[in-house]
Amino acid sequence: MNAMVLRLITATVSFWMAGGIAEAHDQSVSITFTGHLPPKCVLNNPNPTVDFGQLSPKGTASVSFSLSCNADYHFSLSSLNGGLTQPGAQARPPFIALVPYAVSFQLGGQRISDHERCHSGTMRGPFPSCSGLARANVADLSSQNASLRFSWDFSGSVPLSGSYRDTLLLTVGPGF
Repeated sequence: MNAMVLRLITATVSFWMAGGIAEAHDQSVSITFTGHLPPKCVLNNPNPTVDFGQLSPKGTASVSFSLSCNADYHFSLSSLNGGLTQPGAQARPPFIALVPYAVSFQLGGQRISDHERCHSGTMRGPFPSCSGLARANVADLSSQNASLRFSWDFSGSVPLSGSYRDTLLLTVGPGF
């Protein structure tokens, strides 16, 4: 018989016998799968420009957006100007060129910011006062609806005519 065919038959018989032995002594291995999902927040549909229209002495306005975080998160609101201001204008009493406002951060209809700390004048600078920790909103889909609600009152003051503006920065994230 050809030596090559004989080696092939021997290899096949050895393989078959090894397979038969393995079947007689079953073994099992437990495999544990692990993974990691980093915390993150997704902010959708924020309108970068909010027009309060013609300012009345007392009023409110709001802007809505979607926020979804898969972990507890921090938030912070900071004001560039410390209020609605008329750039470059200087006013002497009884006139004003800065209209202060308050803002509340709401998630799913529930206010999560401390209203007393969220006045425009205290949100200016490197360490804004309007900040805090909020719980993750993964369990309640309605809590993905978020809003910033603004209120102002300059009754008794006389603002200069013109356009007023401020830039408000909302920062959200698992930690910063």
